[in-house]
Amino acid sequence: MATSCLLCESAGLRVCYSSPATGSVTSDCKPWPKTFDTLLCPKCGHLQKSSDADAVKKVNSVYVNYELYHLSSGGEQFIFQPGAEGPKTRSGLLLEKLAAHVNLGPRGRMLDIGCGNGATLSAFGRLRPAWALAGFEQSESIRSRILSVPGVTDFWSGSLEAIQGSFDLITLVHVLEHVSRPIPFLAEVRKLLAPDGILLIQVPDVADNPFDMLVADHYSHFSPEILEAFVRPLGFEPVSGVRGWIAKEITLALRHGSPREKAWPTGEELKRSSARFDRNAEWLRALLAQAERHARESRFGVFGTAIAGTWLGAAMGARLAFFVDEDERRVGKEHLGRPVIHPRQLGNGDAVYLAFPPELAARIRERLAPGSPATFIVPPLREAATA
Repeated sequence: MATSCLLCESAGLRVCYSSPATGSVTSDCKPWPKTFDTLLCPKCGHLQKSSDADAVKKVNSVYVNYELYHLSSGGEQFIFQPGAEGPKTRSGLLLEKLAAHVNLGPRGRMLDIGCGNGATLSAFGRLRPAWALAGFEQSESIRSRILSVPGVTDFWSGSLEAIQGSFDLITLVHVLEHVSRPIPFLAEVRKLLAPDGILLIQVPDVADNPFDMLVADHYSHFSPEILEAFVRPLGFEPVSGVRGWIAKEITLALRHGSPREKAWPTGEELKRSSARFDRNAEWLRALLAQAERHARESRFGVFGTAIAGTWLGAAMGARLAFFVDEDERRVGKEHLGRPVIHPRQLGNGDAVYLAFPPELAARIRERLAPGSPATFIVPPLREAATA
């Protein structure tokens, strides 16, 4: 177990949630058979996992066969929005929102740290084709793929110290939660940001999305107030932070600022935050029990093949009959040995569990249930899970 908090370096972390014996999930949507504890810092309220040598070794083993978006053949996750003409990629939607809030200018240099398969670079290149783009990733193996993205002129791997020059925009899209030493990491990133540059951070919102607690290779589980309190002392000033840009995510756009004294939640605010995480942990246990009951009674499927759906589907084992997904690239394939079908392929007697935060699950049911022969199951309210 980690001896000190990843953010405030306090000792005395307590266990907030222990993953079930059925195992957990990785961020590339694969079952993870090992168990682990999610820890809460009593001083600053940050939710995290251990970063000791044994934990780092386990996390690193996740990346040996890491395959981002493997069910959609590397194609980025789609975001389905009510009233929209069609789905958008997550990076495309995120960068459109950024451009609407921040003046990016017609030309500049952009660096995507943790560039993965190049989805964010491709999306930004379409948005600002005159910018010079660069990518950074731990592995050198993706060099040729990233350099083939239109507009990309540079690629670096290994250490951030290898990166040359400064950048008008640096993106950390679902990266910071994977970093075992976030303080020195962001200090290095700050050196790369041009004086008037923008740093865009997006991480899962564990306060809104308890499923993030289940991800084996996430060291940090950020809430909005904790993330903002963390970046200010490092010399960043938020210019835009909107939870609602993309459901279940926290987005911060940052500029250079004067380092401020750390101001973590205290007193009643800290108590409320700690109680919320305990409530979310209990909700995960209640959700699993509810799904197990329905799986015994019906032909049972899980909606979604991402993190939450993968975790729940693996936990159901032989009782799981199918997955449901609206992404046509995934329909017709298999996930965990089960067929992936479209909602229009559901039949009478099918029960589909919506593994999402209750409010989002209710909206999905409202959209899909009319005219469908299947039953869509919404998780319990979080308050009801602890009643």
